Amino acid sequence: MSKLNDKIVLFVGDIDQVDLRLVQAFLQAGTTVIAASPSKRKNKRLYQALGPYAENHLITLVADIDQPQGMRNIHDHIRRRFGRLDLIVSVAEGNWQSISLTESEMEEVRHIIDQALLP
Repeated sequence: MSKLNDKIVLFVGDIDQVDLRLVQAFLQAGTTVIAASPSKRKNKRLYQALGPYAENHLITLVADIDQPQGMRNIHDHIRRRFGRLDLIVSVAEGNWQSISLTESEMEEVRHIIDQALLP
């Protein structure tokens, strides 16, 4: 049995072909994968690309992951449904244009971590 079996993993960001294989590997290991994307269309394509791997353990959420409230909504959903989250995988796009964490105010970063990601 895999160490990843029955784990809850959150993928946030735009999942491309490389990341798609990573999602598939988690699903094959028995992990429940939650994919959060700002686009319903991209979530639908993710289901189609994964085929039978997506049937039982893939959950997609449409959320504005660039905003603290979007992350809080994801956190609330996961907490209600599973009571825990074991791993977060952040998928950064090649054309990332948001301000980086190194340029963000530390108080905002701490607020996101304390309020949105940690119960």
